[in-house]
Amino acid sequence: MIEDVTKATQGRVWSLLSPDSKYFDSRHDDTYPADIDEAGSLLDAAGWTGRDGDGYRADAGGSRLKIKLLATIPTYPLDDVLEAWQAEIRQNLGAEVELEYVENALVYNLLASNDYEAFPRQIGGLDLSLQLNRAFGSTTPDLKYGQIDGITIGSIVAGSKLADPQVDQWLVQATKATDEATRRGLFDQVTRFILDNAVALPLFTDRNSVAATSSVHNVTTLFDPPRNVVSASAYDIAVN
Repeated sequence: MIEDVTKATQGRVWSLLSPDSKYFDSRHDDTYPADIDEAGSLLDAAGWTGRDGDGYRADAGGSRLKIKLLATIPTYPLDDVLEAWQAEIRQNLGAEVELEYVENALVYNLLASNDYEAFPRQIGGLDLSLQLNRAFGSTTPDLKYGQIDGITIGSIVAGSKLADPQVDQWLVQATKATDEATRRGLFDQVTRFILDNAVALPLFTDRNSVAATSSVHNVTTLFDPPRNVVSASAYDIAVN
């Protein structure tokens, strides 16, 4: 889907970390390939065995299986990727995906109301510790977050609202660490936890284009390699 929608301008990713990051580990590639049959079996086991008049999965009471995705108004390619994801979920699993796009100022109130199942977010920047702290540090459903040893954990836009003490400790230790090997190990532990528990579903790398005439030399940007985290992710808020 990613290759088709973006015409191969963006790459499919499997990890929280960009392939351009010095902390990237390719062993996460292909860790969780798509398995439509298994997904259908899990939904059947969860009680979504019926179908409503429009062909969507329904439970014994007739309630439709619906996933509400909340997002600020997306731009290309995320807008096209989410529409394609919506269509594939409907076709392959019989679930309805409601794409709710709002202005940025409205997102925070809607996140606090907790009335959604997925929240796409792009994570990137120069400080990998800071970005992972904001994305996966403990955040309560009412969007409160705090500090551990003076380090800010959590964020108002942490759509997963993950609150796991072990992840917090890994994040704090990685922020304090100055040794690259130590930081790599801690980032890998965070990544493995997030993937194993489906807190985030990595989708694609992002691409930043810089144009300059032949008379301009030594052009650099904030996003020159090694880039840290580049992934738009759909989050499962069921993790508390």
